[in-house]
Amino acid sequence: MPLRDVLIWILAITSLVFLPLVVIQDLTGKRLRQGTAPILVSGTILFLLVFCLWGRSLSFGVDTAGYAKVFAGYCNGQSMNDEQLSYFVTAWLLNAVMFGACNVDWMPGAWGLLVVAPLLAMREPLPLRLSFAAVLIFSLVGIELTTNALRQGVSVSVCMLAISVGRRNWVVGLPLAIMSVLLHTSTMLVFAALAFALLPWGLFVLALVGSIALVMQALQSGLESAFLQPLLYEVQKYLAHESDELWVRVLGFACVVAALVCPWLIRRHHDARLLTDKNYQIALRLAVACLPFLALPYFGYRMLYGIYPLVLFFTLLSGCRTATPLGRHFALLLIFNALVLLVWAQGSAAMRDLAFFD
Repeated sequence: MPLRDVLIWILAITSLVFLPLVVIQDLTGKRLRQGTAPILVSGTILFLLVFCLWGRSLSFGVDTAGYAKVFAGYCNGQSMNDEQLSYFVTAWLLNAVMFGACNVDWMPGAWGLLVVAPLLAMREPLPLRLSFAAVLIFSLVGIELTTNALRQGVSVSVCMLAISVGRRNWVVGLPLAIMSVLLHTSTMLVFAALAFALLPWGLFVLALVGSIALVMQALQSGLESAFLQPLLYEVQKYLAHESDELWVRVLGFACVVAALVCPWLIRRHHDARLLTDKNYQIALRLAVACLPFLALPYFGYRMLYGIYPLVLFFTLLSGCRTATPLGRHFALLLIFNALVLLVWAQGSAAMRDLAFFD
C-alpha cells in the first residue's frame, strides 16, 4: 500500500468518527462544546498515524535503513564511538520507548512516538496542543520527520516543547533547548531564526542580512569557527547534491504560507487585529527567514522542517489571542495539508513506488 492510500484511509476513518457529532448537532440543534471537534479529530488523526507507523516498512524513507543499521549495532552492543553523540542519544531513546526490547522491527513505531510525545507534553490548552500536533504530523513536514529524518524529528519536537515550557519558565525550557540542539545541529539555526523573529522589523532585516553575509563569507573563505563549523558542515554537505528535490522545498514552503493565510481566510470580514498581533508578527518574520534557505538544495528543506512548526505554533497562538475559532482554523489547515500530501504522494514517483507497509 503506497503512502497515498494510507492518507486516504486515515482521512476516511477520521470523517466517519466525526460524522456522528455533526448529525447529533443537526438533530438536536445544540452547538458542540468549544474545542470538542478539534480534540476528537486531532486525537483520531494522531492515533491512526502512530498506529500506521508501527507497521511501516523499513524501506520507506530514504534514511530509515541507515538509522535501522545504527540501531541494530546499538542493540548488538557495538561501539558507537565513531558516531555523533546524537546517534547514540537517539538510539537510547528508541530503546527506552520500547522498554528495553531493542527490537529493530519496532523502530518505526517508537520513532513516531518519540516525535509525537513531546508535542503532547506542551503547556498549551489541550485543544490547541492536540490541534497543533495533528496539523504538524499530518503534513509533508510531519511525514518526513516521522519517516525519514529521525534525529531532526525528535529534535524539532523537543525544540517545540522547550519553547512552550520556556514561555512560562526559561529555567526548565533551557535544558530542553540544549537537548534539541544536541540531537540535531540544524536546530541551532532554528533558534537563531526565532531570536531574530522576536526583534522589530528593522532590526530583524539587519540581523538576517548580516547573518547571510557572514555565512557566505565563511563558505567562500574557508573560515573555521567553533560556532559556525557544525552549521557550515551541514550546508556544504548538502550543496554537493543536485537540487532534484526542488518540489519538496516548494511544497514545504506552501505549508508555511498556508499557516499564515488560513487565519486571514477566517477573519477577512473582521477587524485587523490579526496583523498587528505579536505572535502573528513573529510567525510572519519566521516565514521571511525561510526564504534564503529555499535556494539551498536539501539543506533548504531541512530548515523548513524546523521553521514550519514554529510558524504553525505562533499562528495558532495568534488565533487564540484574536478570537479566531479554533475549529475552523484547524479544519482549514488540515484540508490544505491533506491536499499537499496527496499531491506529493501521487506526484512523486518515489512515493508511488514505495510500499508504506511491509
